[in-house]
Amino acid sequence: MDDGLHTEVYDGSYGTKSNGVEEGELLLREWKNFACTEAASEQQHRHISHLMCLYPFNSITPSHQLMPAAINSMKLRGERNTGWAMAWKINLWARARRSDMAYSILRTALNHAKIYSPSTLPSNAGVYYNLLDAHPPFQIDGNFGACAGIAEMLLQSYADTLRLLPALPAEWEQSGHVRGIRGEGGFELDYEWEDASVTQLTVHSLVGHECHLQLPLGWAARMIAEDSGDIVASCTAEEARLNFATEAGSNYLLAYDPDPETGVSSTPLSPTSHHPTLFDITGRRLTTPPAHGIYIRNGKKMVVK
Repeated sequence: MDDGLHTEVYDGSYGTKSNGVEEGELLLREWKNFACTEAASEQQHRHISHLMCLYPFNSITPSHQLMPAAINSMKLRGERNTGWAMAWKINLWARARRSDMAYSILRTALNHAKIYSPSTLPSNAGVYYNLLDAHPPFQIDGNFGACAGIAEMLLQSYADTLRLLPALPAEWEQSGHVRGIRGEGGFELDYEWEDASVTQLTVHSLVGHECHLQLPLGWAARMIAEDSGDIVASCTAEEARLNFATEAGSNYLLAYDPDPETGVSSTPLSPTSHHPTLFDITGRRLTTPPAHGIYIRNGKKMVVK
């Protein structure tokens, strides 16, 4: 391919430990001159340099034809490993918009680790009681990388676009907020969400570049300049993309109220507008109300005796 990325067919050489990758499925080629066999590249190995094209670079994006091959390559590497390797995997799965995998590895990375012993590596992966990443004596890049992974789940900033909540795990959907997160192009964002939809957003322009903002689908919206009150951009619920010029030092606010001139509607088109959103008290999404106990329905506490 023109971008230098190549694939090969998985031949089952990893044996039964294929992590859900079946024989005949595509993989990204890890080595230029060697096939991806068990001898050439260890399963579960911490090094995953052939996936730099996904993160931190963006040669492969979720819509790219090679994304399935990248996903299979990530599956073969597994989840548990040393701290910095798990941190990288959090970012990789977040960039692939697989919030379930990113969250699972994040939880593993935050497990309490046993005292280091070479014979137990990587089963001792996690953090110590002081939250330093566990690897002799510790791996600060595991701490920094995990923080980067959390940020990547909440905001992705590449290819001149800011994407809000691109890999939000189900466990965080009920509500949350971010303050001061930085995005490509010199933007600082504060935002809140409920039921996986952004409810409040302030974009602070640091240098005055044009802003390209992708919201979670399902809501029509508009951006308003805080100083003047002027509408600088609007979008439909199907597109949910806002492009607007900015001035350095200025703030821009998200609004869902309908505007008589643009006809922008505040009606959500997402399934949650037709079906109640249910969570248990830990924040995990439910498909049906529990038979008994406490749960959250559309933001209100409910008790079933």
